[in-house]
Amino acid sequence: MSKTRRRKLAQQLREASKLESDAQTSQRGSAGDFLGGRILTGVPPLQKSPNRWVPPNERARNETPPASLSPKVVDALVTNHLNRLTRKDFDSISDKIIKIFNLSAQEKDGRMVIHIIRLIFEQAVDESQRNELHARLCWKAVEQIGPEVKDEALRDAQGNPISGGTLLRKYVLNRCQEDFERGWTQSETTGGDGKDSALINPSEARIARWFSLTKFMGELFKLKLITERIMHECIKKLLANTESPDEVEIESLCVLLWAVGQVLDVPMARAHMDVYFTRMKELCKSGVLSPRIRRLLQDVIDLRERRWVTPATTTIIGTEKVSNWYTLQLCPRVLTTRLASD
Repeated sequence: MSKTRRRKLAQQLREASKLESDAQTSQRGSAGDFLGGRILTGVPPLQKSPNRWVPPNERARNETPPASLSPKVVDALVTNHLNRLTRKDFDSISDKIIKIFNLSAQEKDGRMVIHIIRLIFEQAVDESQRNELHARLCWKAVEQIGPEVKDEALRDAQGNPISGGTLLRKYVLNRCQEDFERGWTQSETTGGDGKDSALINPSEARIARWFSLTKFMGELFKLKLITERIMHECIKKLLANTESPDEVEIESLCVLLWAVGQVLDVPMARAHMDVYFTRMKELCKSGVLSPRIRRLLQDVIDLRERRWVTPATTTIIGTEKVSNWYTLQLCPRVLTTRLASD
């Protein structure tokens, strides 16, 4: 074989080897190109199904409300977020609830906002140990709700629809006023989650919700969502009947003053506070109240005399010592024991 022919054959072998190598490289591709042992080329990547299963934790982190929601979906979403509301996760959970608030910008009557406020209030009065968080949620929503949220039926002095935080604050005040003026005897009971159904009857549930509502309003007042004037009106209502006082109302007065008395007892309102405590001292001496209620009144009177410095422990039931009694009273188990002792 001539040298020329050998060189030509060697060149052909090199070209064939290169073509085979290129073909193998193009066929290998990525791991995603294999299906059932076959090599696929030119196939688009798999699309994620919108109905695919997603772990609950990931779903909760990534869920974003659509542009509009039905009342049933709003109820489910907001209730789910409220159930997960804790001090640790407050910022992230409250942001999601505020996003749902802002979806009502498409409405003209604010009905979604009213519905969400109702859900917050119901949980706040059912779970007194967390109603500080619910008050903070209301405050944050007032601060961050969009100005596009409005109610055409409510107008300001200039005739413009009330909107944004002003509207939300008005709804909160209206709900407080409705529930408080209804009184504990007409208080609605939601039935809760059934955990305490064997421990508390409907009457006791109304009392527990009334105490919790009173404390919740105190938390709203401390965040300046309820005015000082409204707080004074509440105290006057609770002290209105000194001849035959309602012991539940007197006890809720103690709950309220223990929570916000120091904030109310300022120089400008000192005369009003003096009148309240004069009536409370008269009730302590009148004999129309049970010994336990008189002790609670005296505890609040003593607290003011100590310039609202809270003692480490306070007697609430017999000789039992507990701290922060006004909060513990809102627990149904303590409430049941308290009522049984009267």
